[in-house]
Amino acid sequence: MNNINQPETNAVETAENSELTNSQPETNLSVDSSNGNKPNGGQPETAPATAPRRKYALPVNPAPAAEPKISKARFAKAAKEKTEIHGSSTAQKGKQTSVPMSSPNKKWWVRCHPSPDMVVAGLTLLTVEESGMDEIYVLDPEVVFPDDLDNFTTPATVTRAITSQGNEFLWLSKQSPKAPKESVRRCQAAAKRGWIQVRWNSQLKGYSYIEPRELHRDPVWSDDSMDDLMDKAFGGKFIDRPDHPVINSLLFPDDEDGGGYE
Repeated sequence: MNNINQPETNAVETAENSELTNSQPETNLSVDSSNGNKPNGGQPETAPATAPRRKYALPVNPAPAAEPKISKARFAKAAKEKTEIHGSSTAQKGKQTSVPMSSPNKKWWVRCHPSPDMVVAGLTLLTVEESGMDEIYVLDPEVVFPDDLDNFTTPATVTRAITSQGNEFLWLSKQSPKAPKESVRRCQAAAKRGWIQVRWNSQLKGYSYIEPRELHRDPVWSDDSMDDLMDKAFGGKFIDRPDHPVINSLLFPDDEDGGGYE
């Protein structure tokens, strides 16, 4: 009895083992001489990671950075850029509240306005000594003054001028017989073309001028009219009546009550 049922049991176990074997996925391992457990088949191979390489080696003790060089070109470039952004320093200066009336100082670089409208001729100046200084007054041309005053007056001409620092003034040119009128006229003509420095030549009894080597920019004139400049230059020095205290002190120095001219 037992021997008859044994073959059937073995057959059933064999069939079950065969089904388990077929249900498991197959994995093929190939043995390599370098790696005996390297997988082969459907899985892709992965390359081993390598460290990134530097393009260049950093120096152990790097040299210090070069110091900037100081040159004239650096300052000229900076000044040019500042002028283009903010305008020239002359254009930004404050408004003049006073205007000198004199000959140019020998240290000034000056220019004259090229317009003939910026010249005023026919002035009558009255020079008076006050506190050890010569003060210049301008007489009103429409007022009749006493003839005795002619001994104290001088005919003159003023021309609109400017210094290289942007300060405007009235270039005074006296027209008396002894004044170097022609010498002044030549200097002013040169100053209309370019910057000059005016020097008095005692040997020649006249003026000479020199021209700069590098100063070639154009002057920046204010928007003041010639009337505005004359008003600032003369100010309280304009005499418009014959009984002015300054005139009385000249013609009647012994008159204590200041009655003087009537």
